[in-house]
Amino acid sequence: MQRILAFSTSFLRFLSGSLFLILSLSASVSPVSANQGRLWLSSSAEVFGNVAVGSSKSLSLQLANTGSAVTVFSQGYVKGSGFSLIGFTLPVMINYGHSMVVIVKFAPTTAGPFNGQLVFTSNATNSSITLSLSGTGVGSTSSSSPGSFSATPTAASFSNVPVGTSNTQSVTLKNVGGSSATVNSFSSSGSTFTVKGLTVPQTIAAGQSTSFQVVFDPTQSTQYSGTLTLNVNTTQKTLAIPLSGAGVTGSRIISVSPNALNFGSLSVGAQSTAKVQLQNPGNSTLTVSSVTISGTGFSANGVASGLAIPAGQSAVLNVEFSPTTAGAKSGTVTINSNASTPVMTVALSGSGVAASSHSVQLSWMASSSSGVVGYNIYRGSSSSGSFAKLNSSTIAGLSFADSTVQAGQTYSYEVTTVSSNGVESAPCSPVTTTVP
Repeated sequence: MQRILAFSTSFLRFLSGSLFLILSLSASVSPVSANQGRLWLSSSAEVFGNVAVGSSKSLSLQLANTGSAVTVFSQGYVKGSGFSLIGFTLPVMINYGHSMVVIVKFAPTTAGPFNGQLVFTSNATNSSITLSLSGTGVGSTSSSSPGSFSATPTAASFSNVPVGTSNTQSVTLKNVGGSSATVNSFSSSGSTFTVKGLTVPQTIAAGQSTSFQVVFDPTQSTQYSGTLTLNVNTTQKTLAIPLSGAGVTGSRIISVSPNALNFGSLSVGAQSTAKVQLQNPGNSTLTVSSVTISGTGFSANGVASGLAIPAGQSAVLNVEFSPTTAGAKSGTVTINSNASTPVMTVALSGSGVAASSHSVQLSWMASSSSGVVGYNIYRGSSSSGSFAKLNSSTIAGLSFADSTVQAGQTYSYEVTTVSSNGVESAPCSPVTTTVP
């Protein structure tokens, strides 16, 4: 004979200001034979009547097992919008001779009639039982507070907007009252202020909000003021949002750093890359119209024609040096833009070193420190001896070819960083090599 244990479980729910016992199952051990449970509901239909939209009403009913064996539920759910079943979470079973209380909630979101069903399925002889549900959603109760609007921020202020450009500020309009309210129309004083994203008439439910944008587009370098007036159907009648802004003369400034790049000595066929930062410290967006480069072995990428650099932002231009022949090389990067100084240049220099059996090719990782504009290379006969600088000017790239070495000799090398104000760092740990 098989035996099934029904566990004792209980929990409480808050319903219409009172505490109700939702579920109570007695602990017992019962034999299961050919007998089966049978379910019984205390009602065949639940009528909720009129319920205000946005509120809810709950009704309880008794679910009993009148059979002779434990009933195990496989499903318990409601069909139809607006209705929900509370306190019934599977797994659930009812011992024979016992019952439980279930609660059905009705919460209409719109006005009008609602219909649904409560459905239970189990291993009882009446394996599926249903309960009809009905209710009607009605408009807000007369006790609800009227609609009322508030704006965040309460005023829109724009500071130092360049003439010929525009700035946008978002405003959130919220119905802080207890009933729906409508924005019928709006108007703004001051030709430099416009409103985008606010559709009228627009009805906003209680507790809900909508957002729109106020745009400031100054035409002169001066102070501006105005008012955005919203006409509403609340007791407020109108909601005023003060507007203010300052137009300033636009400035487009381009700053290039560094303004010269020395790639040092590179073996013919080798390549080194250095970065040039283009900054816009002005208050208006500048546009780079072209970037050209002269000089054999030099190339540039990263800044395309037409690139816009917003105020306070920057862009990075990558300059490469790859000598194809031995000897000193020079060139120029020319940057054209609509800045107040429309043409900026960066001087380029480097040397190609013919490949030979007596050369040492050095390379290193870029420094992560801010303000570094280049590197110096030092060489010594041992890691503990004295070192002498090899490069005549700061190296912008990340590699260097030493072609003045001799076969059979040992050399140690150190690298230092150089900042934009000429301060040199301590050297890195030396590396040592022997030329075959």
